[in-house]
Amino acid sequence: MSNKPSFSKNRAAIRRFKRLLKRYNALQNVPDSYQKEIIDAQNRAIEEQMDRRLSSIKADELKKYRTGARIQPISNYSIKQIYNMPVSRLANIKGIGPKSANTIKNCVNTYVSDLRQNERLNLSPDSKSIYTSKLVKSVYQYDKLNQIAEEGRSIKDELPDEKELIKKAKAAAHPVRWAFSEDKETALEHMNDIHRILESSLVTQIDQLEAKRSKALKAAHDEYWKSFSDDPARFHSLIEDCNSKQPQKGKRVEDKSYLDIFDAQLRYQIERVELNTEGLKCVLRPYQTFGVKYILSRGNVLLGDEMGLGKTIEAIAAIVSLRNSGETHFVVVCPASVLINWEREISKHSDLKGYVLHGSNYNENFQSWIENGGVAITNFENTSRFEYDGVIPLTVVDEAHYIKNYNAERTKNTVMILNRSKRRLLMSGTPLENKLEEMVALINLLQPEIVGKIYKLPQPIDQQSFRRVVAPVYFRRTKDAVWKEMPDLQVVEDVLELTQAERNLYSECVMQRTMAAFAKMRQISFLVDNDDDSSKLRRIKEICEQSFENSRKVIVFSFYLDTIERIQSMMGENAFGPITGAISPEKRQQIIDEFSEKDGGAVLMSQIIAGGTGLNIQKASVVIMCEPQYKPSIENQAIARAYRIGQTSNVTVYRLIGEKTVDERILQILKEKQALFDSYADKSDSGEQSIQLNEKELAEQEFNNSAL
Repeated sequence: MSNKPSFSKNRAAIRRFKRLLKRYNALQNVPDSYQKEIIDAQNRAIEEQMDRRLSSIKADELKKYRTGARIQPISNYSIKQIYNMPVSRLANIKGIGPKSANTIKNCVNTYVSDLRQNERLNLSPDSKSIYTSKLVKSVYQYDKLNQIAEEGRSIKDELPDEKELIKKAKAAAHPVRWAFSEDKETALEHMNDIHRILESSLVTQIDQLEAKRSKALKAAHDEYWKSFSDDPARFHSLIEDCNSKQPQKGKRVEDKSYLDIFDAQLRYQIERVELNTEGLKCVLRPYQTFGVKYILSRGNVLLGDEMGLGKTIEAIAAIVSLRNSGETHFVVVCPASVLINWEREISKHSDLKGYVLHGSNYNENFQSWIENGGVAITNFENTSRFEYDGVIPLTVVDEAHYIKNYNAERTKNTVMILNRSKRRLLMSGTPLENKLEEMVALINLLQPEIVGKIYKLPQPIDQQSFRRVVAPVYFRRTKDAVWKEMPDLQVVEDVLELTQAERNLYSECVMQRTMAAFAKMRQISFLVDNDDDSSKLRRIKEICEQSFENSRKVIVFSFYLDTIERIQSMMGENAFGPITGAISPEKRQQIIDEFSEKDGGAVLMSQIIAGGTGLNIQKASVVIMCEPQYKPSIENQAIARAYRIGQTSNVTVYRLIGEKTVDERILQILKEKQALFDSYADKSDSGEQSIQLNEKELAEQEFNNSAL
């Protein structure tokens, strides 16, 4: 016979246990009302934006509709005023009759409808409002409560079936039940389980989770905006997720026009891929999820997403999914300048372990990778040292245009690694820099059979046909196509009148007619003796001072190291860097960290070739180009260092152009070349013409045509 239990103590324990379960269940409950709050706040914020936008647009904009109605009498009115104005009142405006009023009103309704259809949510700390703040707060709380619920699920595994536990333990808490119980031993065992749980660390864990929940619900305005600024992509992904769970009526439909290149069968094959993202620490956006499925479905692909859309995250997610299916040893090949960045991104966004194979730790890290698995990260120059006999489940080549030349040693060594790989992922935001052959060279490393199909296309190549032919191997999305919430990007062509000192020096260079003199013509503003005689130095100082007043950070790019050093000297302690090709990856990352972490305004100096790829500098929202470059891709890559996923502020790019100098000539040709790229590779297409300027030809033209 079992010892008589302490009935009162056991009854109290059951009550405490029930309260504990109630507290736990509350932690698991994330109210559905959050999703509705998020959608409502999003729609109100968009309407608020629309209201401001319509107030700023004058009725003159209606002229493009060519309705035949007179617009001049209402040219000083805003679109919003006309939209809200009754037809009868509109008809009474001098010069507008009933017929024109109806025509104009219909035109305005169409205009507003078109604008509303394409309106994107501009969620930024730069443009806070009641509804954007409410939206960010709701998403913040929704995310935190879901994270807390996820943490709590591990506790559930340690709890037995609570209903069965309480039912069988009750006999040990009531004298009458105890007296008639046929299995007193079992009742005591279950009662002891309850006491054990109440005395275990589970109680403390639930206390801690409740404290987290309380803190999340009481977070201050600045806290949830800071959380948004730290990871805006996560916020937007959660908003999209809430949209997808709402009934179709009134739901904002995701634009998937970028998928039109796929035929039904190919798209089905891609979308049916099952992802296992356990261990991925970030939330994938819908277009990124499709990108990961594309990578895994096709096996060997060239991912050409526009710079800043998260190709790195898609690659990491693909590796995580393969790891979860049992694969072990992965490889990333990239420029030396981004080795550390890759290691950080892998650690930040996943539970994978990255091993940098570079410098004095190469052999030690290589051996650790061999023994433990994970991701080996090596640069192109070190591929000659990479000796691994095993099969690599996926090799990622970042900035893949580095291996477009088959005769280069780095290409040969990288191809040796690719030959050991089940899957090959080449990534490049600029797969087409000069000629069609460059892009074809990359495709040939992946799916050679498609190259033959390309050359069989009728000449000139029809864009749509080309896109469909390369769809199984080349996939590209632009920011405009997939990320409607990107902050605004403003590009300012700042044409500056030269000072007399600059004019004199420029004329001297023209007279010399040498390539060395031509190089000086491109950096003329930074070669005059006095800062006050330099139009570009003065303008850079003005831009930086204005930016600092608003606590904005600035990146200054130039091709010339002398130019960078001259500007850095002028900016003094506010300047960080410079980033050049001569600094180590570790030093490069240290400079970026110090620049990003500095409170208030700061300026980062960088040579455009060294700093134009691989950097993630979302803390900067002002970019200065000291001189136009010979290739559009170089400038685009540099701008994408700041204007990318993670940027929350509107970005302004200043292109400094010397009036009546070679700057203007380069800019004119660049626009023509950029238009070519936009017509081909930017839409998963290619072109045969060069989009790189010939320096010698350009110099000769400038010597002959210079007006100075």
